[in-house]
Amino acid sequence: MQKMNTRIAKILKEKALSNKAFAELLGIQRSGVSHLLSGRNKPSIDFVIKLINQFPEISMKWLILGKGEMYSTPTPPQFFSKEEKKNITDKNEEKEKLSGVLQKIPPQNKATEIEKIILLMKDGSFRVFQ
Repeated sequence: MQKMNTRIAKILKEKALSNKAFAELLGIQRSGVSHLLSGRNKPSIDFVIKLINQFPEISMKWLILGKGEMYSTPTPPQFFSKEEKKNITDKNEEKEKLSGVLQKIPPQNKATEIEKIILLMKDGSFRVFQ
């Protein structure tokens, strides 16, 4: 099985990104990218979150565990069946409902405001609500 640094290198290759461009996209130091790719350092959870936020089409299960396909969503975009369109619509409605609920929760003070909610699904996918 490939190591995570090999999978990160594959993302750079697939996206035709230099280490510098990749670091800028994620808002991290270029030396940090070099250390990750060489295997000197292991990726932090913050790094993984930044990567997944920047490239939501990348499967978390593939990135973290090396299992399954690299892409969790079709790429390039494909036509969806009626059932797939319904699932997408249902998920968007869930997101809107959750957003409405979160807006109704009064923050105690600036330090206790909700910044982000990340839902991890059993199939390796995720949803980020900000």
